[in-house]
Amino acid sequence: MILTKYSKGIYVLLFAIAATVTACQPAEETQTEETMKFIDPANFDPNVRPQDDFFVSANNGWLSENPIPSDKSSWGSFVILAEENRQNLKNIIDEVVADENAAPGSNRQKVRDLYNSGMDTARLEELGASPIMKNLEAIDGLENIEELIRFAAYMHTQTIPCMYGMRVDQDEKNPEEYVLNAYQGGLGLPERDYYFNEDERSLQIQEEYRGHIANMFRLVGFEDEDANMASQKVYEIEKGLAENSRRRVELRDPERNYNKMTLTELNDSYSNFNWTSVMEAQNIPVQEELVIGQPEFFEGLERMLSDISLDDWKLYLKWKVITEASAYMSSDFEKENFRFYSTVMSGIQEMEPRWKRVTNTLNGSLGDAVSQLYVEKYFPPEAKQIANEMIDDIMAAFEERLNQLDWMGDTTKQKAIEKLSMFGRKIGYPDKWKDYSSIEITPDSYLDNLRNSWVYEYNRNISRLGQPIDKDEWLMPAAIVNAYYHPIKNEVVFPAGILQFPFFDFRADAAVNYGGIGAVIGHELTHGFDDQGSQFGGDGTLASWWTDKDREAFDAKTQVLVDQYD
Repeated sequence: MILTKYSKGIYVLLFAIAATVTACQPAEETQTEETMKFIDPANFDPNVRPQDDFFVSANNGWLSENPIPSDKSSWGSFVILAEENRQNLKNIIDEVVADENAAPGSNRQKVRDLYNSGMDTARLEELGASPIMKNLEAIDGLENIEELIRFAAYMHTQTIPCMYGMRVDQDEKNPEEYVLNAYQGGLGLPERDYYFNEDERSLQIQEEYRGHIANMFRLVGFEDEDANMASQKVYEIEKGLAENSRRRVELRDPERNYNKMTLTELNDSYSNFNWTSVMEAQNIPVQEELVIGQPEFFEGLERMLSDISLDDWKLYLKWKVITEASAYMSSDFEKENFRFYSTVMSGIQEMEPRWKRVTNTLNGSLGDAVSQLYVEKYFPPEAKQIANEMIDDIMAAFEERLNQLDWMGDTTKQKAIEKLSMFGRKIGYPDKWKDYSSIEITPDSYLDNLRNSWVYEYNRNISRLGQPIDKDEWLMPAAIVNAYYHPIKNEVVFPAGILQFPFFDFRADAAVNYGGIGAVIGHELTHGFDDQGSQFGGDGTLASWWTDKDREAFDAKTQVLVDQYD
């Protein structure tokens, strides 16, 4: 899956182009009002000619009047829309919270009680670390590596990631079936190079991260010396996992990250990491074949399970329990989590108001329940129709561009156009909503509520094994401000959350919509033909469909961008 965020510069620049076009066209009065929302002359800089510096000419007025807020790491049209969208979600949530007559077990009751449990700071302070103590005590009782691995597998069922990753997805080489995938994981920093880079900024992050781990251990009762020792042990384990991991660029090669192996092959190659036992502990029906993303990672993990003491591994598992829960517990945990992951890592100086944080979490955990209410209030049917027509137009323009490529041969062109014709699309919201009836939500414990919703998603994922492909599935809530391209489904998805001002307004002139959401649509379409998407066929199968000559020409042209960036 490719999830994409967009920079403010691109959109302000595109809106400036749209302004030039729109000014030459007559429009209905209401349409003009909607169109002019997109265009503010104060955003431009009349002292800079567009041909000298188009970015500054189009954006400087806006940039000078819009400093980055202290609770944000960036600011622009994408973030502004997300803020406005969150207020719309809050309006809906406020109505639900005020509904004392919501039927028990209904989506409205679950939304109400989950939100209230997150906003009940007095209860969170009272609970302190207690929501995670049961897991920490269970880890203390582990007596050998086999028990440790099974408990790590159990943690995955509780959506506490550790050691490795494992999930069910469509088989990239047989998209009509689901397959179990195992891949590298277990890190607390964003990726492997954070543990090995030696520039000043990286060394600072490494030191701060070790301090952060120690601070968290103190919050669950460790004395200073023990907390510092635990931090060092945990950091060394994560660094070992990182050393066995592939770099981010290497993870962009889907062919190299597809390694199907039989269960017999795997169990014969590992003495510590018993794959059958792991699947059983993760409540996964034992599979005779798995796709191993990075075999060298699991080979390294196997060695680490022999070389690292049981006590050190216990500290690592405890750390994973603590860090996964910290943003949803009492203020001391939440503040320390924010200090490192938001301030140290992203430069954000101030927490967002609590209602914003809880709204984000609610939308991420009961997304369909919130989104169903959202689209009823904020997404008119006309918006879906106009967006659908725009996709048709942009795909036609894309096909025309493909036909004009002078570096691509006719054989590859024909297959590229065939793939484009097979693109699926999802607009606004899903045809069927998730059934949350099995999720227990009470007003008592924020973390328990969230865990219940996350466990539901875990069970929903593993239950797909042996089932027909769910072609209606959405990978993000309809109320989110985002969009994505899915290479195995070969489809583009545009949730209702992004189909609004300043990217889109079905009442506005076409020019501003093509300059706004049109850029998003075009961006997502190109993912089907970028360095990753171009390795998947129109039916979603991971297979080469380029001639060698055309692939070499593509790589040469993309290398120009790499060289420029370097």
